[in-house]
Amino acid sequence: DEFDSVFHYVYQGDGAGNRTGSRLAVSQSVGIAEKTSTLELGQGDTIQIPTVGVIEDDERQMFVIRRSEGVLAGGNDVLWMYHWQSTGLDPRQTMPLRGQWFGCVTTGSATDRCSSSSKHETFALPSLPFDPLPFSASNRIHSRDNDRDLYPRISGKDKGGEAMATPARQTGGNVIAATTPQTHGASAPPPPPSSLGSPVSLTNWSASNGTISAPCPAGHRCTNIAADDGFLQIEILDLTTGVTYYRTMMTDQGASGAATNLAFATDAVVRQSIGADQNLATGISAVTLVRDSSESMANITRMDLGWARSGERPGLDIQQSSPAGEFTYLANFNSQGERSGLRVDIDQINSDLTEKADTSFVYSAVGGDLLTQGGNAPLPGRATTSWKAGDYVATAYMSQKNVWRGGNDKGKDTGNQAIDLNQNWGGAATSFISFDNLSDSQARTGLISPKRSVDFLWQANPFGPLDSRFAIRNGK
Repeated sequence: DEFDSVFHYVYQGDGAGNRTGSRLAVSQSVGIAEKTSTLELGQGDTIQIPTVGVIEDDERQMFVIRRSEGVLAGGNDVLWMYHWQSTGLDPRQTMPLRGQWFGCVTTGSATDRCSSSSKHETFALPSLPFDPLPFSASNRIHSRDNDRDLYPRISGKDKGGEAMATPARQTGGNVIAATTPQTHGASAPPPPPSSLGSPVSLTNWSASNGTISAPCPAGHRCTNIAADDGFLQIEILDLTTGVTYYRTMMTDQGASGAATNLAFATDAVVRQSIGADQNLATGISAVTLVRDSSESMANITRMDLGWARSGERPGLDIQQSSPAGEFTYLANFNSQGERSGLRVDIDQINSDLTEKADTSFVYSAVGGDLLTQGGNAPLPGRATTSWKAGDYVATAYMSQKNVWRGGNDKGKDTGNQAIDLNQNWGGAATSFISFDNLSDSQARTGLISPKRSVDFLWQANPFGPLDSRFAIRNGK
């Protein structure tokens, strides 16, 4: 209910490896807990920051894309963005503060509902051509006029007081320096328990017109078992231990180049059991690489399970990259095959979807044997989320930057047009951050700043640093 994200990409090609069709479906829903409201009354650099609760369950951020082409075309492309957050009343009048609603709908090539002048209301979810929404969409259409009845009537003497951002208490604070939206560069995870490991370095081979060549590791004897266009299987004998491995490599027919640069490559190693050594035969070391350079998409999946576990990498490593963002999933498994630790990183950054607005979203979770030390995440005016080694902890961060110029004074930046299109005040970024220890019974803590970025509240330990670089490990 607090966070759901589903990414689905389907690719179809012909016998020559040419893409004949594709489908992309992104569905994302993020619940919004308590947040802050910025009340600026022209008092220099001092502002009031009340903590605001949730008025309705519909307060959330939702992002939906459906795109298709070729033989998999399934109707008009669809983009739908929905954002509703209660942050209180405008201190200059008694109407709800602008920027609490953001809506965008496009179908096909139409963009009439994604213009800069339509950032003060939400829109209903349009009909989706394929992949129905995997969760419930918000059904009330929110706007400044529709939501006036959600707030109390304020008289002049109450302006700037707690009632401006009800229900909440006033915490106060200073203006926060603005920064640009960020993407997430995940730090290297702690290594899993050491085991035998694979005798070969996966994807260290190359192909020339479909003929695969692979080096033999030192101290081993390698024998080709089967070879074909885009296929090679070899036997690898460890001359010290007498253990035999079988390695299978595949790519497209007629392909040429290093395995790490091919559009498709798979490399797998299994171990042969010998008598009492039977229990060590379970496991696999394998990697699959799929790239679509025309669409800037890549998928890399690596497994080192059972006998192949080593101290260099987690047991399962999935990396996905596309124009819509990046996804990383790391996991370790114990001797019974049960998951003992995980790390999830989701990065999405969208430019020009909202006319000069950049919106970034980051979700990160880590726990089990991949969380090796405790820590805490304090939020101003909110409870502190704490965790210990072995817990499962998660964070979500969103930021929208805008360079829209407008307002009554055309020479000034209004900051984020989702805050206020008509007044000469606003902020450089609207942002949200939350933390949750999934292993305890405490509620998630979070806040929204409608005028400033809160990226300084991000916890690099254990979630890794926020930066502007995308990282995908290229199968290594």
